[in-house]
Amino acid sequence: MKTRAIEPGQVRALMSGIQIGSLESKAMVDSYIDQNLVRFTRTLQAIPPASGHGRLLDVAGLANLIPCYQQMLGYERVSITSGSQDSPFVPAGLEDPLQKLENVEIRYFNVEFDPFPFPDQSFDTIVCCEVIEHMTVDPMALMSEINRVCKPGGFLVMTTPNITGWKNLARMVAGRHPQGFNSFSGIGNDRHNREYTPGEMGAMFDDAGFDIVEQTTFSQSGLEPGHRWLKWCIKPLSRFWTLPGENERGDFILAVGRKASGVRNRLPDWLYGQFAEDRALLASTGQYTEPSIARSTG
Repeated sequence: MKTRAIEPGQVRALMSGIQIGSLESKAMVDSYIDQNLVRFTRTLQAIPPASGHGRLLDVAGLANLIPCYQQMLGYERVSITSGSQDSPFVPAGLEDPLQKLENVEIRYFNVEFDPFPFPDQSFDTIVCCEVIEHMTVDPMALMSEINRVCKPGGFLVMTTPNITGWKNLARMVAGRHPQGFNSFSGIGNDRHNREYTPGEMGAMFDDAGFDIVEQTTFSQSGLEPGHRWLKWCIKPLSRFWTLPGENERGDFILAVGRKASGVRNRLPDWLYGQFAEDRALLASTGQYTEPSIARSTG
């Protein structure tokens, strides 16, 4: 897909242009925007613009992105979800600061355990950024509901940390944990429970009924000298294994898919297979219920 000409300065101006929550919350959110401006910009560049009266869903997103979806990409109706009304990113009482933005819908629910409160085939485009790595039990439940509420031929845009990025690989070589945000913070499901490789994200899209249109990786900052040396140190290993390409070593995975069918594989072995026997044993004693197949009509 062709990357659109969206500049970081434009993105920041729109995202910081609305007051959401208290002044203290705004200061925190503005800092978060500055820290992740490259990611927000790259994601917006990848989202297909609206065709006609487009409707977009941002799953567990950031309310400050709503003006970008409407004014930059032309989506007439935007829905955004959050797991808590205490979140500084989608706080309670958003109606007042968003009054000047028409056709905005806010819903609060758990995207892993609750059915999405939307009818089948509601959205032209679904954005789900920095969410899948937080799932605790059943990530395909999220993907299945995304499939259900996405229109046939609609788009899914996702970003997630890349566990095989150069910086993660360097941390592991140095004897540290490769996965970012792995500490037990005590703040709900704030920590990353499982990070993914680019190949796994491609498999997840396929299992969820989405054909990949674009997949790449990107970083918000450059490599340090040690990272660059690491690239040369592992190069001889290509004699023994097929190593990821340079475009698979960035800090974040960006994937764009088009809905081609209903869910193809609700419990893929690569994600759930190690515990198949345990699930069967628990099910035989009534301690486990197999997840239902997504209700997508394809």
